[in-house]
Amino acid sequence: MNGTDSLFEQFHFLRPMGLLAAIPMLIVWWYCVRSGDLKQNLSKQISPHLLKHLIVKPEHKSRVQPAGVLLGIWLLGTVALAGPSWRQEPSPFTQDESNLWLLLKLTPSMESDDLLPSRLERVRNKMHDLMQLRDGSATGLIVYSESAHLVMPPTNDRGLIDQMLQSIDPSMMPGEGDALPEALALAADHIERDAVSASILVIADAAESSEMSALDQWRSAHQVTVQWLVPIGLESDLIGLGIEDAANRINARVVRITPDDADIDQVVRRAASSLVASTTDPSAQWRDEGYWLLWPITMGAAFWSRRGWSVAPRNAV
Repeated sequence: MNGTDSLFEQFHFLRPMGLLAAIPMLIVWWYCVRSGDLKQNLSKQISPHLLKHLIVKPEHKSRVQPAGVLLGIWLLGTVALAGPSWRQEPSPFTQDESNLWLLLKLTPSMESDDLLPSRLERVRNKMHDLMQLRDGSATGLIVYSESAHLVMPPTNDRGLIDQMLQSIDPSMMPGEGDALPEALALAADHIERDAVSASILVIADAAESSEMSALDQWRSAHQVTVQWLVPIGLESDLIGLGIEDAANRINARVVRITPDDADIDQVVRRAASSLVASTTDPSAQWRDEGYWLLWPITMGAAFWSRRGWSVAPRNAV
């Protein structure tokens, strides 16, 4: 489901009875149009063969008529009165950003030195910078290879996450493998149980083709935002590593690791920045977006400063 579909699903009116105000305006508009038709008004008093010579029509008639402008202003005001809404008010007592789950693949390949001093050491440095930029937001850590393991649930203590990243290495894992679907499921279970907004950052240098069907099943069951940080040199080709295929299956955006902070900046920008309060929370307040309609209403009302305008202008005879 994309953002547009979600918007239409959540769109509603806070005060739908306000739409009834459009009914009297439609009646007034119909009366103005009828009363402005001089030919029809005089057809019962003057013979048709004389009437067509008595009515003088202006050579240049404006397409913007007073009755039409009045109808537009009234309809916009009616919609504003009904209170259109499609998003909830952020609570001042909730966090500004969502949690971020780090899913780090710990295999011997992560100790390769195509990134100096090693892929794993570069990841440690990048994650330190990432948490500096996300200061105050919670971060969780899961490591995986043959199996997936929770290292740290979401915490605001970035020093603790740093310490954990420094202390882990591939030798601690029970065996080699690619339990990415298991790691994703573990993160999703915690996200759903904690009932908070969160996104996932996968940090892996490869993905096995045998896990692709499991990744499809995970994505069909979960709508969590996922990114993929690739800890290999920029000169290396991703072909044959399975990363692009796996990322497509879980709808993850691939970010190549860079010598500067461009990669981390990109991750932070793309990370889900939503509120802890769920959109299904019955206590959350829906935002009244009708105030945005005041701008076109004001612009339409400005037409009434034009000299000589009236709702039902008289035709010359």
